[in-house]
Formats: sequence, structure tokens, C-alpha cells
Amino acid sequence: MRRFFEYVFKLWRWLVLWWTYRPIYKRGTPLAENIKARMAYFKRFRPVIFPVQVYVGDSNAEGFEIGTPGRMLAERGITGRGIGGDTTWGVRQRIRFHLKEGAQTIYLAIGTNDMGGGFDVKDMLDNYRAILEQIPQAIRAVCMNIPPVHPDIFRREYGYDMIQTNEGIKSANVKLEELVQEHGREYRDIFSVLACAGGKLCPEFTKDGLHFSDEGYARIAALL
Repeated sequence: MRRFFEYVFKLWRWLVLWWTYRPIYKRGTPLAENIKARMAYFKRFRPVIFPVQVYVGDSNAEGFEIGTPGRMLAERGITGRGIGGDTTWGVRQRIRFHLKEGAQTIYLAIGTNDMGGGFDVKDMLDNYRAILEQIPQAIRAVCMNIPPVHPDIFRREYGYDMIQTNEGIKSANVKLEELVQEHGREYRDIFSVLACAGGKLCPEFTKDGLHFSDEGYARIAALL
């Protein structure tokens, strides 16, 4: 009976999270179209470096596949698997695909858009927990925490304020680290290596206050 109620609770939580994240994932939204295009790309261009290592995440992970950052990733034998705009909910749905690609190491770099989209940290962590539970213990999982942002540069670039704050990100990272340790997985503190005094993303490490510059990617690559 206990297992039955646990199953019902998990199903209820899945439905709640599905409904919460549905507005940005429903058919026809920019994110849904990007996911469709990127997944088609992933299926066409399979990892060719063995053992397979994949770097899964959002637009900052996608940016790790281009130009100089792309070479940094390739030199470490890692295949980029980023989707711009994605959240922990999206990675929760596609993590099995990456396992079927034969991944022996999975780098998880996700959570920025959960924070930026105003989603509850508890919901983000529930998704993250579900991601880790889907990855067999025999597969190495390396969890990058949520990076800092620079609100002033972002406002100057885009003309409006971002939702997330560095204080909120730091608080979420404390809980994320606890979750990762609970599951016996590896944790990488990219927040600290990218932050300047005051906890903001260093200007030299960003293009627009949110996305990384080549210098920012180099700091992350050193942790892989």
C-alpha cells in the first residue's frame, strides 16, 4: 500500500510540474521549435568520440559547441548537447535519449532558465532529482551549479531587468549541492569561478550579462 501511495504522489507531482512548465513547452512556442530542431540535429550527428561524454544543458551549453569553446569541449572528448531556453523540465524529458546515445559521462549544466523564468526552486530541484534518478550509478554524472549573472550588463543589452538575482542563485545552489551529494554525484562550483566581487558574473566572462564569453567558457572548461 505504501508503494502505491508513493507512486500516486510521484504521478501527482509530475502532473503539477507538467502544468507549471507547459506554457513555455507547448507546441508552437519558440522553445518547442528549438527543441524540435536541436533533437533532430542530435539524432543526425551522433557522438563520434569514445567513451561518449555529453554536456547537457541550455543556451550556455549550446554555446559550448561553437568556435573556440567548441574546440575546448572537443579537446576533452565531450559532445555538446545544449538546447537554448531549456530548463530542468526539458532535460528531465530528454535525459534517456542521451543515455541511449551511449553516454558514459553526463555533464549537467541546467537551471538558469528555471531561475530566469520565475519557476519555484523546489520545482527545479524536483526535476533535477528526477534527472539524477534516471541516470544509472554506473554512469558518471557531473553536476555544474547555476552560474552567476550580471543584471546591469543584461539591462544595458536588452532594455529590461532579469528576474533572477545572484542571491537567489546562491541560495538555490546550496540546495542543489545537497541534492547532488545525497545522490553520490560529482558537483562543480562554476558560480565561484565566474563571479567577481559582489557575486556578479565578471564582465570579462560574459557577452550580455547572461551568456558566457570565450574567457568564461575557458574557466568552465578547466573544471571538466
